[in-house]
Amino acid sequence: MLAPFDLELDRIADRVAALARLVHSLRDENRKLHLAVDQREGDNRLLRERLDNACDRLETLIARMPEDL
Repeated sequence: MLAPFDLELDRIADRVAALARLVHSLRDENRKLHLAVDQREGDNRLLRERLDNACDRLETLIARMPEDL
């Protein structure tokens, strides 16, 4: 039979182990989220470039249109 002090130490050790698992899990999730954000930011930059290019082409076409239309 374990003494109350030993039981308390075991309970604390279990809580510390659970906390360590949670920290590890949250770090892993945070890393994955950072990677996802980086990917989305790259996607957004590419889409912004494509949109800017489309706007430039459209402005060029409009400028080339005859005035009497």
